[in-house]
Amino acid sequence: MRYFDSPKNRAFWEREMVTLRRKREERQSGKYPEREKVQEKTKKENNFNRIRVTYEELLKMEADAISAEKGERRKAPVRTKEAEKVREKEKTAERSLGQ
Repeated sequence: MRYFDSPKNRAFWEREMVTLRRKREERQSGKYPEREKVQEKTKKENNFNRIRVTYEELLKMEADAISAEKGERRKAPVRTKEAEKVREKEKTAERSLGQ
């Protein structure tokens, strides 16, 4: 408790207590200090993880994603027997060269 023996430290602590008491009174009365208001406002504005979407927009996005997946599956090239035979010949040729 030697901290409070010094008049300089005692005065500093008293100023700090006055500030803390004022903030407590403001909170209890429903007022917020300006700094807290600014922090609250910036927190709401800078929330990059949250994107507001309505239920209808969400349903549309899901339907678009599903239709895109189905469309990609249909666009995939169909393997023919001839292409498979060519691939098998290439594999056997590579195996024979590797040995």
